[in-house]
Amino acid sequence: KKYYVDMLVDQGALFELKTEQSLHPAHKAQTLNYLFLLNLARAKLFTFGAASLEHQFVSTQLTTQRRQSFKIDRSRWAATDDASKRLASLLVTLLNDWGAFLQLPLYYAAIVHFFGGEENVIRAIPVLSETNSVMTQKAHLINGGTAFKLTAYHEQNPLVEEHLRRFLCNTGLDVIQWVNFNGHVVEFVTLLKKDKNI
Repeated sequence: KKYYVDMLVDQGALFELKTEQSLHPAHKAQTLNYLFLLNLARAKLFTFGAASLEHQFVSTQLTTQRRQSFKIDRSRWAATDDASKRLASLLVTLLNDWGAFLQLPLYYAAIVHFFGGEENVIRAIPVLSETNSVMTQKAHLINGGTAFKLTAYHEQNPLVEEHLRRFLCNTGLDVIQWVNFNGHVVEFVTLLKKDKNI
C-alpha cells in the first residue's frame, strides 16, 4: 500500500496541508504516522480552509528503534485455531517491521489484506437477544467463529473487556482475539465463550 505525503523538502522537512475549516486530532495522528514511517522527528501541519491560515507543529521523540522496542504479553492468549496462530504471527511480523504506535487502521488494513480482503474479513453478523436476531453488527473475522479486535488503551479499562465479552455472548462467535497496543507493551488476549473449551 502506498501513502502520499503532501510535501517533503530535502528529505527532512515534512509539511502536511489540509483544506478543512480547522485542524482536528485525526490530522495530527495522520502526520505522526508519516513521521514514524519516514523516521523523522518534526512536521508542520497547515489548513488553508479557515478564514486565516491555521498551523501547528507536530513532533515526536519516538525513533524507529524506540518504536520497535516493545514487549508482547501473551499471558492471556490462546491460539485456538490455525487462523489465530496466523493472526498472532502476522501482528508480530508487522510490529517488528513497522514498530508500535502507528494508527490502528494501518494494522487493521494489513490484517484484512493478508486474510483475503474486506469481502472475506469484514462481515455483518447477527446480534442475538436470547435466540432472536435483533440487529447486525460489522465485525472483523479471521474465520466463521473467530473475530479480532485491536485497541490502543494505555491504562487498564475493564469496561472494554466487559463490552467485548457481552458482544461475544450475544453473537454466534466462539472467540474474540483481542490485541491492545498499550505503548511499549502489546497485549494479546483471547476471550472465549464460557461454554467453549480450548
